[in-house]
Amino acid sequence: MFKNLTIKTRLIYLIAFLSIVLAVIGFIGLRGMSTSQEGLRTVYEDRLIAAVRLAEVNFLQRKTSARFT
Repeated sequence: MFKNLTIKTRLIYLIAFLSIVLAVIGFIGLRGMSTSQEGLRTVYEDRLIAAVRLAEVNFLQRKTSARFT
């Protein structure tokens, strides 16, 4: 099949094929980064905000305890 093609045509096909492969890999990478970002957002909203609130409560509790002792 490829024996009848000139080197120029073979190179064009090769570059086109590699460009498609590169685009697909790039799309998969961007999709993976989006999934990771969503997971980190979930961790931030579910865990970090709660931890900050608990730290504030702990600080205020110590402050109040220090006033009465």
